[in-house]
Amino acid sequence: GFTVFVVSWVNPDASYAEMGMDDYIREGYLRAMAEVRSITGEKQINAVGYCIAGTTLTLTLAHLQKAGDKSVKSATFFTTLTDFSDPGEVGVFLNDDFVDGIERQVAQDG
Repeated sequence: GFTVFVVSWVNPDASYAEMGMDDYIREGYLRAMAEVRSITGEKQINAVGYCIAGTTLTLTLAHLQKAGDKSVKSATFFTTLTDFSDPGEVGVFLNDDFVDGIERQVAQDG
């Protein structure tokens, strides 16, 4: 009884060099949610986030809550890190040397 929409991850290229997490929230989740509500006529949606998209969904939900927007009825997270205070084995990807390397690559390649 549910209509399902799927949004795929975009592998960024140089055209995404200036994009930040706020852009992914605004141009990704918020735009997709608005389109789903427009197409279905529903006031609320159920959302699912997987991996980094789940982390981004968490940020989106925080943004919506702060704005008083109740358009998300439920959210489900698969393989999602939301508490970075104890990242476990994923922590090696959050160390400064790894993140610095990603930032250099983004500056160069997008």
